[in-house]
Amino acid sequence: MVSKLGFRWPRGAFFYPSADTPTSSRRAGASPLCIVTFSRLSLTSGPILDGVHRQRPGPLWWTWYAFGGKLPDRHREWVLNDVTCRTWWLRHVARSLVQLAPVAALLLVVLGPGWITYLGLAAGTILALIYSVAYIEETGEHRLGKYGYPVGTGREMRARRGRRVADQEHYNATYRSGA
Repeated sequence: MVSKLGFRWPRGAFFYPSADTPTSSRRAGASPLCIVTFSRLSLTSGPILDGVHRQRPGPLWWTWYAFGGKLPDRHREWVLNDVTCRTWWLRHVARSLVQLAPVAALLLVVLGPGWITYLGLAAGTILALIYSVAYIEETGEHRLGKYGYPVGTGREMRARRGRRVADQEHYNATYRSGA
């Protein structure tokens, strides 16, 4: 939709009178309008976050994020993508391994090289990854909660992506098989 001044409104936007406008002045053209977009969760076409600008954090910010720190709000959409993309579980495992690296390096320095040290580090890493993967969804929901997303957003977006992939596969099998 294009306004009278030539401004192009984002797809999926709708307008309603703002809450601070008195009800007596809520006539057509008399009240200021609030613009509400639902492009963050719009899944009608394209990728899950189609058209949303995702700014990746730098290496130091990502390390802070991997250890559980909160990124600045400009990375909000990136965090949503990080927790809901196709490879979200691999990203979680990578963050867990980054958390284990300093402890493993310290133990290797203190205990010295040797087969028992390596075996202990391997067993500890496997045990830590088991615990990390056991709480993978809860950890993702907690990360999204830090940025103001409601509980269940990650699970819902992954389910929508799964349905969209299944619908695309059904479409391809039905209409593209003989082409």
